[in-house]
Amino acid sequence: ALTQFSIIAKQIPADKAQEPVTRGMVVRDLMRAAFEKMRGSDERKDEAQEWQLYNILDYRYFGKKHLAHKQIAARLLVSERQYYRFREKAIKTLQKNLFET
Repeated sequence: ALTQFSIIAKQIPADKAQEPVTRGMVVRDLMRAAFEKMRGSDERKDEAQEWQLYNILDYRYFGKKHLAHKQIAARLLVSERQYYRFREKAIKTLQKNLFET
């Protein structure tokens, strides 16, 4: 579980450490902050390169709608194969941002 990592465990109040809801909310907030670091600087567009990693995670995991991989690839105007490469990079970037928080 992510709460085992010291960087995340430090964020959980000691008096609430045994409450699963509190731990989950802390993890969610840290993940959201790491995700938001991936935003591009210009206007958000599906095909904009600087937004690709953000869009992949948003459309699949963070957004209100959880689109299928094929749908996301089509929106980003990339092949499915390329989409999976970008998705892996997006997840690694999110992980890096999470542990830099």
